[in-house]
Amino acid sequence: MGKISLIILIFFTGSAALVRAWVGIVAYYLLAILGPQYIWWWNFEGLRVSLIIALATLSGVGFSIMKQNYDYSFLLNKHNFWLGLLWLCIAVSYFFGPFVPLFSHSGLDPSQLFSITNTIFLFYFCATLEMNEIRKLRYLIIVFLISTIYLTYWANDQYVSGNWAQFNFGRLMGPSGLGGGSIYRDENAFAMLFVTGFPFLWYISWELKKDWIRWVLWAILPLTWHAVFLTGSRGGLIGLAAVFLCILFLSKKK
Repeated sequence: MGKISLIILIFFTGSAALVRAWVGIVAYYLLAILGPQYIWWWNFEGLRVSLIIALATLSGVGFSIMKQNYDYSFLLNKHNFWLGLLWLCIAVSYFFGPFVPLFSHSGLDPSQLFSITNTIFLFYFCATLEMNEIRKLRYLIIVFLISTIYLTYWANDQYVSGNWAQFNFGRLMGPSGLGGGSIYRDENAFAMLFVTGFPFLWYISWELKKDWIRWVLWAILPLTWHAVFLTGSRGGLIGLAAVFLCILFLSKKK
């Protein structure tokens, strides 16, 4: 039943992305950040959900380009210039780097990393064109909030329930599929999600009008710290301390 519901959801999301590409971008970032294919892998088994959504979204962007629906001034700023230059440098280093073939059999396949990098940059520039309204940006923020909150719950649940198989020598690994593949398999990458999500939870809680929601978000904040501690990531702890100090400094400055 769950897989049938997922197929129906994929169909409607893909269809919507062909007409309104921003829907596909939001859906793709949900898959990329939350990673439901790693959490509920049994429903996603045999389905290339990310690929389907990506193709539908890129097709939707292509149709909008042909219809001249975009304001390209969103791309013409110094931030995008430097990001475009970085993308170009990565491509040059991949195609002309003399040491690239040496890593082909080390478990860190350069072609796979280059493909992932291209996808990241491509979707960023597509999102820059498509997410041109505050209303659309709010959906991206909601995606990040939901991802942070749920994975905070997931991380703490592994500890409370005593699922020690999810720990690697005492360090919590993120959710992964049956084959073990996941962007959160590495403890440091998993910790980075909470470090990045913490300031979002903090600042958005102050923008909310309903006090009870604000208190709920504040109650989640210590759990995000605990999730970072569970990963045992030294970089995560340093990042969390840096973010916390920045918040304190900026709050006093105001």
